[in-house]
Amino acid sequence: MKQKYLIYFRTLFQETRKLLPKPPGKEMRLDNLSQWLVLAYLVENNEKENTQKDIEKAIHRSRATVSGIIDTLEKRGMVIRKQSETDKRKKVVSVCPKVLENTLNARSRFEECESLLIQGISKEELVVFDRVIEKMIENLKEVNQDV
Repeated sequence: MKQKYLIYFRTLFQETRKLLPKPPGKEMRLDNLSQWLVLAYLVENNEKENTQKDIEKAIHRSRATVSGIIDTLEKRGMVIRKQSETDKRKKVVSVCPKVLENTLNARSRFEECESLLIQGISKEELVVFDRVIEKMIENLKEVNQDV
């Protein structure tokens, strides 16, 4: 069968998706990678005051893009904007406690899933797999640049 690798990947993704946590509700959904990057940054840097400028630098997106993402996430109750305690001229963005809890739980599930994926596979086999999958990604990127 010529599509053997596509079938392997499809099956792998379907089985993996069954193990991963489901979003808690429509209001907590993420529409794109940029929204996910903003939340991931805020969760990783939860202990400090994060400004929009910090987020822009971290995820390499424009001011307008990040502003729109924060607006959307704020409307969904996922982030909060408030005045900085150290500099009253600044607005800081933080992730809501519910989102932080869900994200930490999800991260734990992702780690468990990855452990299951590589169970029984030697380090040498994983090194080969890494090289092969990276080459496959490169192949697709090259083709997609021409499209």
